[in-house]
Amino acid sequence: MNDPSQKKILVIDDDPLVRRSVEYCLEDGGYLVVSAEDGERGLEIIEQELPDMVIADLRMPKVDGREVLAEVKKNFPDIPVIIISGAGIMDDVADALHSGAWDYLIKPIENMDILLHTVEKALERVFLIKEAKLCREQLMEKTEKLP
Repeated sequence: MNDPSQKKILVIDDDPLVRRSVEYCLEDGGYLVVSAEDGERGLEIIEQELPDMVIADLRMPKVDGREVLAEVKKNFPDIPVIIISGAGIMDDVADALHSGAWDYLIKPIENMDILLHTVEKALERVFLIKEAKLCREQLMEKTEKLP
């Protein structure tokens, strides 16, 4: 149904080691991956490339993950955002989810299968939402044509 090689994921993290490990995991999973070293560059890439998903670190200099999330939700509400952070503070988790993040992972991500599962789950949810919207639109068109 969803071919991972057709899905582009943007990874935004100021830690190059974390960024590369997430990139490698996603590439091994068959995804096309682009990356940014901070939220400012990440927002530029989102505008230019419209990825299928964004994975963003919560705490970064300049533009942090919260700001990235807010901009994506405002301008591209159909793009899911997964927040990752080394600070497992429950208030941060709750705030990110309440602000529209689709999921939240705590760094270091020791089991990359969890990352892949989280990505697959979010992309499947996007697919189902789009399918449901299309079905509703088709149903509305058919009911409008009824006498």
